[in-house]
Amino acid sequence: MRRWFVALVPPSDIQDKASAIIDELTVKYGTRTARTMPHVTLIAPFEVIADEGEATQPVKQVLRQVARASKPFTVSLAGFNSFAPRVLFIDVDKSACLSELKQHLERALAEACAITPDNRHYQPHMTIASRKVRKNNFTRIWQDLDNRTFEEVWQCTEVSLLVYEDMRWKVDMTFPIG
Repeated sequence: MRRWFVALVPPSDIQDKASAIIDELTVKYGTRTARTMPHVTLIAPFEVIADEGEATQPVKQVLRQVARASKPFTVSLAGFNSFAPRVLFIDVDKSACLSELKQHLERALAEACAITPDNRHYQPHMTIASRKVRKNNFTRIWQDLDNRTFEEVWQCTEVSLLVYEDMRWKVDMTFPIG
């Protein structure tokens, strides 16, 4: 059984900038984020039972179809935010296109693959610290981030399927949008 999730992965220059912040917070405050590259989650981690090659084909087919039926859109990152007291992130503008893509993916994956949608309020974000954020450090980290800006924009042209392998999340396959 393997774990998977669906995300938007920014271009490498934006990944590098976000990773630099992640690394700095790790050194200064002992934080650590998940074992993956910076990304915006669309579908939270789920498990596929049975032979992964065959079992993931319906998932990949849905991702291919939904991505193909969608249109490229702009993703805007602006500033920092948190799910206090443990998670700090780069804020992502919740555009209509982003929300629509997420809804289409959730609906199609539920129908075709019995993947239960996450019913929590969707706050698109790019996590920069979540593991080992101590409550007493949270305020100091937040004050550090409050003195900074982070503004980036990219044209989203693909959806990524990530798999957990060798103690890390990595991109298994990408699906072009449009």
